Amino acid sequence: MMDRSSQQQAKLRKGSARMWYPTLLLNLDVKKALPAEGVKFLFTRLQAKAIKNGRYDLEVIVMDAEGDLVALSHHVCLAVSAERNLAARRKVEVGETKL
Repeated sequence: MMDRSSQQQAKLRKGSARMWYPTLLLNLDVKKALPAEGVKFLFTRLQAKAIKNGRYDLEVIVMDAEGDLVALSHHVCLAVSAERNLAARRKVEVGETKL
């Protein structure tokens, strides 16, 4: 059974996701290994390079505290209505294709 605060949080979240951002392509280039004990801080910069027709290109740069490049990433994502992700799924019969 959920307590009152959990019920309130669930009520607030319900219906709040209006968009879904599935990844079409993800490239990750790790430039530097982090020490085994880890690091306290990493600097991350995200920049949308293009947003057009429900699709966007996102660049991610990760640097350590000294400003050395740790990783680069490039994402190509869709921006679609959350209803496409939350819709009921239909069963595919044996021998039938999804298309």
